[in-house]
Amino acid sequence: MPIYTYRCKKCSSKFDRIEGVIADPGEIECPDCGGHDAEKCFTSFNVGKSASSCPSAADCPACPTCPGGNCNI
Repeated sequence: MPIYTYRCKKCSSKFDRIEGVIADPGEIECPDCGGHDAEKCFTSFNVGKSASSCPSAADCPACPTCPGGNCNI
């Protein structure tokens, strides 16, 4: 199941929930204030190569998201 990030409109607290794809934010309770008025926040994620997917350092392309710019680091 996906993880969604919500922001409570009452107290501005952000929290994550694991839930099904279809959920009504009005039914979600804020863990901080107990409010029932939350909105989904836009979040991003990155999927990149792991070091094990590169056969050798010479074959591994530059990876701007990895420390040092290389998957093998």
